Parts: sequence; structure tokens; C-alpha cells
Amino acid sequence: MKKYRLLKDMPGANANTVFVKVPAGHYQPLDDKDCYFPRLTVGSVESNPEWFEEVVERWKPRDEDFFSHISIDSTGPSVRIAVWQNNNQWCHEMFAAGNVFKRSHAEEAKRRIEKVLADYHKEINE
Repeated sequence: MKKYRLLKDMPGANANTVFVKVPAGHYQPLDDKDCYFPRLTVGSVESNPEWFEEVVERWKPRDEDFFSHISIDSTGPSVRIAVWQNNNQWCHEMFAAGNVFKRSHAEEAKRRIEKVLADYHKEINE
């Protein structure tokens, strides 16, 4: 289900209102109390990047699913595997920091982190 966030206040809707595409083919507010009009056309939402941005939701493991995260120590970044636990604060902190990946994406995340660090060190001449 496609979602778009309104970037600016407009008559009848405040900035940050999220609109979802419904099966009828139009967009309506995710939460009806956020807005005073019922629907927007697909074109008015998807063709107006100065007014709307697509909301991209990150993958989040279910309870007891395996996931990967990137750990950095004296040897550099490394891929670690963990088990998601809904009642574990550390898991939620890792997710909030953007450090939770499907296992199939972890090596690419590690490679990109290494590249960012290397590029930054070149930039600051260290």
C-alpha cells in the first residue's frame, strides 16, 4: 500500500498528514481526523514532489526472527547475527538507529559503511 506524507500545510490538511492509496484508486488520510477532505487524486499526490514525499517503511523483524546488524570494533565493521525479541530494548534501539538488516542485505551495508568511513578519512586527510 503506497503512502505519501504531506510536506506543507494546505487548506483542510496539516503538514505531515499521511495519505494512503486505497483500492478505489485515490488517496485518503491514513487517520481520518487528520484532514477535512476525504480524498485526493493519484496525480495530485504522486506528481507533486514539492507537496508530497513517499513514505518508505523499513523492514522490521518479527519476534524470534534472525536479523543482522553491523558492529564496529578495533578490527573495523563486521556483520553480526542476532534474534529479534519484542521485549528487548536493545533490539528496538538498534532498529531506531537504522542498524537492523535482513541477513541478505548485511554484507552490502557493511561494505557501504566501510566506504563512507574511508571517503570521510580521505576528505579530512587522516
